[in-house]
Amino acid sequence: MQNQKLLIVLVVLFIASIWMTQAADSETVSPKIYLPLVVKQREVIFFDDFSDPGSGWPMGDWQHDRFRYINNEYEILLRTGNIWTGASAPVDDITNYTVEAEMRQHSGSNGGYGIIFEREEWDQFYLFIVFPDLQGYALARNNLGWDELIPATFSQLIKQGAETNRLEVKRVGSQITLYINGVQ
Repeated sequence: MQNQKLLIVLVVLFIASIWMTQAADSETVSPKIYLPLVVKQREVIFFDDFSDPGSGWPMGDWQHDRFRYINNEYEILLRTGNIWTGASAPVDDITNYTVEAEMRQHSGSNGGYGIIFEREEWDQFYLFIVFPDLQGYALARNNLGWDELIPATFSQLIKQGAETNRLEVKRVGSQITLYINGVQ
């Protein structure tokens, strides 16, 4: 573990939306996610508290989604159901790392969020996803097709609704360890 480094970044944010809600201003809104990151005492390769919109995360407002910095958080808004979206952190490839993020679903339901890691292309990556309203999580590998590594599993550790969940992925060699709110 002496070579282990901490990558404190959400390598790629993931949001899955199934149903939408209607906002008071008539804008169709699906889950909004706000993401501050958590720091531990290790070598920090990358850290972002989202206070600087120039720190490298994508920003934009499109028909189906919006990416922006707001109140020292990074928001991803989905306006359309049955889609997913992600954002890549501005970091280089590394090995033996820990990715850690606090996430919450601001609005909407029946959606999910999580961490995509070891992304080679948008069709080659690992996905650690949490569905807060269902208190479920899963781990899958997309390599031009999906392999379910941990099937959808219930966990009382997952906080529901708009409460914050802390997700962590630790990668050492070929071993992947997942943590939800500090518990493996």
